[in-house]
Parts: sequence; C-alpha cells; structure tokens
Amino acid sequence: MEFRVAGNELHLSGRVAGQELAQFKDTVAAHPDIDTVVFRNSPGGDVWSAYRVGEEIRDRGWRTVVVGRCYSACAIMFLGGRTRHYAQASRPEYMVLGFHGPWNTGLLESNTPGFRGRVQLRRWIVERTDGKVDARLLERFIENERRAAFLHAYDPEQFTKGAGASMFFCEGNEKNRSRPYEACERIAGHDAFSMGFVNSAERLRVIPPSKLPAPLY
Repeated sequence: MEFRVAGNELHLSGRVAGQELAQFKDTVAAHPDIDTVVFRNSPGGDVWSAYRVGEEIRDRGWRTVVVGRCYSACAIMFLGGRTRHYAQASRPEYMVLGFHGPWNTGLLESNTPGFRGRVQLRRWIVERTDGKVDARLLERFIENERRAAFLHAYDPEQFTKGAGASMFFCEGNEKNRSRPYEACERIAGHDAFSMGFVNSAERLRVIPPSKLPAPLY
C-alpha cells in the first residue's frame, strides 16, 4: 500500500501487498501524532497483513475513516478502528466498504475458497461489530463460492443513488459490478450502521489528496 502522513492522519491506498505491517510500525514510530487512519482506494490483497494492521489499529484505540473504495483486506483493516467513520464526501457513490469471503492465493490452491480463513474472518467481523452484523448476510458473503461476490456498504446519509437503499449484494455474475447500486440486489432493512461496520455518525473531513505529502512507501 501507499503510505502518506499529514498531521495526525495516516492515509493508506492501493493493494495490500504483504509488507504493510513492518511499514505501519515504522511509520507510527516516526510519526507519534497519528491517531487516525484514512482508507482511500484499495482493492484488497494480503489478508494476513490486513489482520495484523487491523489489530495494531485496534490496540492503539485509533479511529478509521473510509473516503474511497475500500474492499476485502482493506475493509478488514478498517474494522480495527475504535470509532469508524465515513468521510464527508462530494461523490459518495465512490465511497464504499466491500466485504467478501477469504480466498487462497498459494500456488497449489490459487483462486479457491479459503475454508480455514472463514473461521477467522467470521470471528473478526463479529468481534469488531459487537455482534451487530446480520448472521444471514455474514454467511452469505463468507460462504459464497464466487470470488467476485461482495456485500457493498455505502453511507446511508450521503448516498442517494440507491433510492432508499445503501447496501447491495453482488453474487459475482452481474454484468456491471462497477455500479453495484444498479446491477446488484438491494438489501432492505440494513445499512453500515445497523451491521456495526461503521459506528460513528460523525462524517469527518480529512486532508484531500492534493494536500498530502509524497508517499513514504
């Protein structure tokens, strides 16, 4: 991932490649004022690193903010926040948390469901959401046999394109998954707050990309 620090904010973006834990610890040691981790755009990646960084965030009691598309391993990290926020966004359709089941990446098991990883993911999500996550929806994305199956959670206050819905489930075979609010199933009666993914109603204003310094990594 790309690491940028501005004041008390650590901005993370890009694919989780596997070296993030060491980079995170080095960054924190060099910037003791950090108390907020901002997730911009990330497609996910290495799940081991995601849990370890998420645990570091949790243990420090920091807050997390999503301001872009934060999928898979990125969403695992985001759940580490003591308070978890949506940013104040001008384009809320580009600000979304995406959850799916674990998948193997090793040479022998590449692109197969991570059956052992399902236990860990289930435990992490239930713990970090204080048990608020809907059990049926949780199992639906954890147990899904399609890698492209995702539960998408937009900000129910700022997002308007869903015409009353802010959570959508994609089975992974839709033609236009880049706009899940058009292509995928609307989930009625649930949103990111009722599921415990986001637990603070405060929409934060974070430092925009144009004012961020050069990346550390």
